Amino acid sequence: MADPDIRASVRGGARAAETTTTATGSDETPVTAAATAVIPVGSLEQHGPHLPVSTDSVIASEVSRMVAGRNGYLLLPVVAYGVSYEHAPLFNASTSPDSLYQTVSDLCRSLHGGGIDSIIIINGHHGNMEALGRLERPMGESAGSDGPAVRVFHYWRYMQQQHEGLGHAGFAETSMMLAISAGSVRMDLAQKGLVTDGMPPEQVGEISELAKRSFPEATGNGIWGDPTGATAEAGRRLLSESADGISGACAKWLEGRAAQAG
Repeated sequence: MADPDIRASVRGGARAAETTTTATGSDETPVTAAATAVIPVGSLEQHGPHLPVSTDSVIASEVSRMVAGRNGYLLLPVVAYGVSYEHAPLFNASTSPDSLYQTVSDLCRSLHGGGIDSIIIINGHHGNMEALGRLERPMGESAGSDGPAVRVFHYWRYMQQQHEGLGHAGFAETSMMLAISAGSVRMDLAQKGLVTDGMPPEQVGEISELAKRSFPEATGNGIWGDPTGATAEAGRRLLSESADGISGACAKWLEGRAAQAG
């Protein structure tokens, strides 16, 4: 019998699969016409008993779909594995930072070889930040022969109201999953995790450092925040805020690149 978290992951990934481009490689398709592509990057890791292990990939895919759709960018399928070793011994299927960097770097270079000059990475997992950060080139720099210009956006930084710094399997992620794929969320299993409201900043900083090494030890149950009050309405708002903010930042970046090239 399949692990229930894996079954939930499959259900949660159904919406994400809809983002896979179905364009062909003919000359008149968006594949060859687009100058800008979007690559979502997520992870496969525990998100408490109530959310699928694919949560980060599902959310990154949805935000990417919204950004690409609004702006006419080419949307690529999600890179579904990330750097999640800190969740052990709880479930994670992880890649090393070097492997993640190399994989996404190779994708970017191959896209550039096909004529795509600008690539937007939308990240859904905190543990990926260091590896993906290596991909960025200075804002406004025109693409050279060795590769495209790349910008990385961590979607939670564009939400107007921060919830436990996004947290993990807390209010924000649970709300967004309710908005994207309600059937994959088990609210009957949702439980309060580590809540840092009212804690001194120094204590929160110490817990954050511990979480980088052992998330279960830092949180107690693998949840940072309180998902019990999550709603689909709040999730739709958070997704929209993130897509709006990233779309605006992308427009400024691309305008800057165009001005530099001109």
